Parts: sequence; structure tokens; C-alpha cells
Amino acid sequence: MTQNFYDELSTSVDQNGGLLVVPAAELRDAQRADRLGSRVRAAISRELAQRGLGTFPEEIPDRYHQTVRVYRRGTALGQIVEAVLNPSAEGDELLLSVVGGGSDGSGGGKAVETLEKIRELLEV
Repeated sequence: MTQNFYDELSTSVDQNGGLLVVPAAELRDAQRADRLGSRVRAAISRELAQRGLGTFPEEIPDRYHQTVRVYRRGTALGQIVEAVLNPSAEGDELLLSVVGGGSDGSGGGKAVETLEKIRELLEV
């Protein structure tokens, strides 16, 4: 079940535009575990990473009722998520380019619309 679940999850992420919201309980169940302890969460993260997937939040919650955003690494959305999660000068440039690059933080209506879409996808 574990292998098939993660392969199907990977396909679902791609079919959903590179981002999928998944209940932590489903990830726990795929590991055939009763609890989301640190070892179970580490195993989940490894399975996802092997398929080019990342999570937001980066550390999978230890509460089964919470949700996890699973995203495809290397995609435009994945690069934005990783720029937010792992601040760097390069990531800052990417984020500024997404919002229009204005040094005052204003990127016009299109940039605001883009940020709203990103927030909606990440539900931040």
C-alpha cells in the first residue's frame, strides 16, 4: 500500500497543478502507523522526497487532523514555496520578480493578484 499510495499521490499532485492538500491522517495511514511520531514523519518525508515532492509546512505536523500541502519541487510554484521556506538572496529575487520587482514592494494589480493566488493555494 505504501508504494502505491505515494505513487498515486505524486500523480494527483501533478494533476492538481503541482499542489495538493492532504490530511496528515492519510499520510500516517499510508505508513500503517497509529501515531505521527518523529520516525513516521521522517519516513513520510523520505517517501515524498524520492518522488520529487515537498511539504508545507516543511515538518509534517504530529497531529492527524491537520493538513499538509504537498507540492512538486522544481516547478514554478515549488520554487516559490521553497523561496519562502528557505530565505536566500536568490529566493528574494524570485519573490520580487513574482510581485513585479518594485523596490517599494508594489508590483501593481497583477502582482497583488498573483500573491493572492499563492496565498490561496498555500492557505497561509
